[in-house]
This record gives sequence, structure tokens and C-alpha cells, in this order.
Amino acid sequence: MRILLTRPQDQSRATAALLREAGHEALIAPMLRIEPVDAPPFPTHDIAALAVTSARAVEELGKRRECAELRAKTAFAVGERTAQALRAAGFTAVAAAAGDATSLAKAAIDGLAPSAGTILYPCGCERRGELDQALEAAGFSVRLVELYRARMVEALPADIREAMLQGAIDRVLIYSKRTGEAFVHALKTAGIDPATLHVLAISENAGAALERAGARVSVASYPDEPSLLDLLAA
Repeated sequence: MRILLTRPQDQSRATAALLREAGHEALIAPMLRIEPVDAPPFPTHDIAALAVTSARAVEELGKRRECAELRAKTAFAVGERTAQALRAAGFTAVAAAAGDATSLAKAAIDGLAPSAGTILYPCGCERRGELDQALEAAGFSVRLVELYRARMVEALPADIREAMLQGAIDRVLIYSKRTGEAFVHALKTAGIDPATLHVLAISENAGAALERAGARVSVASYPDEPSLLDLLAA
């Protein structure tokens, strides 16, 4: 199959390698451009644990001086990929949730008492707010630290647009709600009908904008990359 990847370039390259090993052809058209944010220093003395929703947040946190003071803290990860990134960054007490903000909040609530201290939430500037709201509703103090922003890419590369117009893309992989929204915008700008595409989405939320736009959307059975790639065999 000829598969279009829409994540940021570094993440897409890693997935492209997996797809090529499986005999597919991978094309890359990032719909989000990641930009680090120069966040001010933040206190760590009262941090009891971290709640982390992406490997990107781990990468950006690892560049900070404060990271050395946090590696011995319990880190609750949204899923196994983020948990692996935390372990690789030197965190020694990592617990993986089931792949979404609801399960991540539950893991932290079940594993920690509000009296233990503040939960650090390293994140991007664009977020849905579900995690911090759930933790605060359970009585936790949450410290948000915005470490990066994800800007939408306005247009498709010319070669990708041409391939779509020729019907030469078999599947499109979508990993987040914001990526899906950016892709819909880029399709409209390019004059491409979403109904001509078969989209594989990591979650219902990720595929929602494309489904509303008329695309055929298949959703992974579990919100992680292995389950998403399993859809290629369906």
C-alpha cells in the first residue's frame, strides 16, 4: 500500500521505517510543525509525580535543568510509547495508562493521594484540558508547564496533492484531533474531496473532523500505534 503519514517529520520517519519493513510505501506530509517554547524556570520541590501525555513532552522536558530533579518522581504516562520515552529519559518509576486522558487521570488518582503534593503536567500549548480538569476535580494541585506548541501546516506539498488527485494514496494515518483538523483544512485548500480518502485514526476523537468532512474513517481498537497499524491488514 501507499500510505500517507501526517505526524511531525521526526515521528513520521520512525513510522515510515516500520511501514517499509512491512512492504508498504510511505509518504510524509506533516500537518503540524512543532516549536519549542522558552518556558520560565518552575519549582520542583513540591512535585509528587508527573502526568505526561506525549513523548514530545518528555523530549522537551529532557532539555530542561529541572528534569534532573524529577527523574526519581513517579511518572504517569498516557500509554506505553510515552512510558518508553520516560524510561529512556532516565525516569525510574513509570506507570503506563491505557492510552487516553481519562485512563491517565484515573491512574494518577488511584496511585497518589492529593496530600502527597503537586502533579507536574508538562504539555503543549494546545490541549483539550481534560487531564488537568479531572485531576483538579479529584483534589490535586496541578502545575502546567507549556514546553512546545504545534502549529498547523496550511498546505499539502505539491507532490502529495498530485498523488491524491490521481487517487494514488491508499491510506492516511491520523494520530491526533489537531492533526485531523489541520488535514481537513489542507484538503479544502488543495481542492481535494475528503470522501475520496480512507483514513485510519488512532482514536474516534482523532478521526472526528475527517469523518464529518465525509472521509471513510477506520478507528484503531486501542489508541496506540501498533493497533493503528493493525488496521492496514483489515
